[in-house]
Amino acid sequence: MDDLKVIVPEDFGRRMSIGVFLVRDLIIFVAVFVGFVSLALLIPGIWAELGIVISGIIIAWLFAFHKVDNLDYYSYLSLKYTHRKRKFLFSPIELFDDEKTLYNGNAFFRIIRVDNGIPFDFMSYPDKIDRLIIFEKMLNACDFPMQFIVKTMKIKADVFDSLIREKSHLAEEYRALIRKFTEGVHIQIYYVVVPVFRWELKGDDVKVLYRKASEILDIRTGVVLEYLNVLGIGGEVVKGAHNIYNVIKTAV
Repeated sequence: MDDLKVIVPEDFGRRMSIGVFLVRDLIIFVAVFVGFVSLALLIPGIWAELGIVISGIIIAWLFAFHKVDNLDYYSYLSLKYTHRKRKFLFSPIELFDDEKTLYNGNAFFRIIRVDNGIPFDFMSYPDKIDRLIIFEKMLNACDFPMQFIVKTMKIKADVFDSLIREKSHLAEEYRALIRKFTEGVHIQIYYVVVPVFRWELKGDDVKVLYRKASEILDIRTGVVLEYLNVLGIGGEVVKGAHNIYNVIKTAV
């Protein structure tokens, strides 16, 4: 594991901070707390004022420092209720000119196809631990949500039959053997969906938002692909309307 090298952009995940607290979180805490203090000054009675101030400290801490799924509480609520509004609404998906970035009204996203699998059951215990450590590092490096899609496909014997062009008794035996061993056999293809949500961006012009989201997606997909390569399985961003449609129709 000493030779593990993963290239992560220098500005990836970097935010201004004071000590262990992010400046943005401190600003949110002070703003919410000051609001409650201002409200307390308008209400007579020491106990009422004290109750409002204490409530302000709790709510300010909740909004500023409490994390849900690695999101600050405000962003979590925004994502949750935005998703709820669209829960029963099927938004048309738009594919941009780069043939890989999609937009569904709620998020811009790209789809990564995992090239190979890992024979985990046949690996030694130390090798399993190495792979798990790398996978854990990948999840920790990705400070954004991801969706994993598994597409199951049945193996068709016709594909192998077409490779046997010879017409003979031996060839027919090979074809029968192939049909026997491919019957009921399925393979799995894995995909990773990497999004940038609308609430992460500022503005209303979709073209401007696309340019901003595209820069962020370049970084996010780059990090995921680097770790997939380190895992030894590799991957690539799915491009083209036909290929993307085949993935999406499996996930919906």
